[in-house]
Amino acid sequence: MKKNIILFVISSVVIATLSRLLPHPLNFAPMIGITLFSVAYLPKRWMGFVLPMACWFISDLFVNAFKENAATNGMSYFITPTALGVYVSLIIVFLLGNLLRGKVRLPKLIGVTLSSSILFYIITNSFCYTEGDLYGTGITGYFNCLMAGIPFIRTSEGVFIGSFFFNQILGDLLYVGVLFGSYYLVNRKSLKPAYA
Repeated sequence: MKKNIILFVISSVVIATLSRLLPHPLNFAPMIGITLFSVAYLPKRWMGFVLPMACWFISDLFVNAFKENAATNGMSYFITPTALGVYVSLIIVFLLGNLLRGKVRLPKLIGVTLSSSILFYIITNSFCYTEGDLYGTGITGYFNCLMAGIPFIRTSEGVFIGSFFFNQILGDLLYVGVLFGSYYLVNRKSLKPAYA
C-alpha cells in the first residue's frame, strides 16, 4: 500500500504540472499545490523538495521555450530576477510546507496554503521590482509594484476577472484541494501520510 501511495503522489504531481501547458488564467498555476503536497506526502524531505522543483523547471522549459517564446525571449527568462524570485519563493513554500509533515489537518492546510500564496506574491513581486523602473523608484515604486497585481480587471463585457494575486490564491486553493482531496479518498479517507 505504501508504494502505491507514493506512486499516486508522484503521478498526481506530474499530472498537475502538465496543466501548466493547458490554457489557464494568468498566475493560476499548480506549483504551490504540488510543493505542499509533495513535502506532506513523500517519505523523504529531499523528495518533497526535488520533485516540485524539477517539475517547475521542466515545465518552465516548455512554457518559456515554446508556449511563451515571443513574449519572454525563450530561455533568457531563466536569467531574470523574476525567475530567481519564483525559485526562491518555491524554496520558502517548501520550508513552510514542512509544517504539514506527519499529520495534515484542514485548518493548518488552509493556513499554510494562504500563507504560501501571500509569501509567493510578495517575494516574486519584490524580485520583479528590481528589473527596472516600470513602477517608479524608491519605496513608492516598490509599493506600486506590489499593488499592481491586486486590482480586479473588468472586461469590455463588464465581467470581472481576477488579478495576478486573486488568480494565484484561487489556483493555489483549487490545486491544494484537488491534490489533498484525492489523496484523502485514495488513502481510505485519511490525510495521514503513508510513511508515518
